Amino acid sequence: MGNARRRETMRRSYYKFSQSGMSVVGLVIVVILGLAAAFAPWVAPYPHHAGLYIDFSAKFEPPSLKHPCGTDGIGRDVLSRIIFGFRSSLFLGIAVTLFVMPLGTVLGLLAGYHTDRWSGTLVMRITDVFLSLPPLVLALTVASVLPPSIWNGILALSMASWPWYTRMVYSRVTSLRNEPYILRAKLAGIGTPHILFKELLPNCASQVITKMTLEMGSVVLMGATLSFVGLGEKPPSPGLGTMLADGAQYLPVQWWLTVFPGVAILLIVVGFNLLGDGLRDLYGGGDT
Repeated sequence: MGNARRRETMRRSYYKFSQSGMSVVGLVIVVILGLAAAFAPWVAPYPHHAGLYIDFSAKFEPPSLKHPCGTDGIGRDVLSRIIFGFRSSLFLGIAVTLFVMPLGTVLGLLAGYHTDRWSGTLVMRITDVFLSLPPLVLALTVASVLPPSIWNGILALSMASWPWYTRMVYSRVTSLRNEPYILRAKLAGIGTPHILFKELLPNCASQVITKMTLEMGSVVLMGATLSFVGLGEKPPSPGLGTMLADGAQYLPVQWWLTVFPGVAILLIVVGFNLLGDGLRDLYGGGDT
């Protein structure tokens, strides 16, 4: 009976989600980009161009059937590098999200449940300090004092992203902590961990999932910004922001060096934003 109910719930959720055409478009974009990133060595027409490769005889070739997105200043296929750039951008976004989501959620649960204790107040005051700084400025500041690499980029973006989860979960928990079912659990002598993770967390899950999806686009965009200013992963790794920065010096003649990496970043951001909007509508909105 339970399995049948879950299947019915999933069917209803899918039907509601599918009613928004733009949300389905976002899901399709994310799935296609994810598959392209996962199978980049087999999808890219010239996978060896993603590493150390030089062919000056093929430099600055405009878009053609042989090179649909043209070639760069040392003869590398731009399309192949963009496909591998999807891999690094999505890896960065997933890594940051998987780190900051549990951290921010647990801190928000603890601070919201213990809002009348010094520990809850301390967590939220630290959170407010981080929230007072623009996320991109904070990420750039942290990245500027670390050697450029994708791992230090993940650290910098994580420092800028965790407070938003904490604030969101805190707001939700403070509105639930005095609900009758929570008070009954306290009176029954149920421990705090059970109340936090079995009673409160499930009621925050929909907002957290929606926030994760929407945040992916922002993280990828900030990661591209770090690469653009030379604070992300090092060449010859094909970071989309690095490709954008390298191509900008050849505008407007070799326009494809900038346009196609820019479109790639746009696709990632739009895909996750549309998907996140669909999930937000599916779960009934909320503060994300």
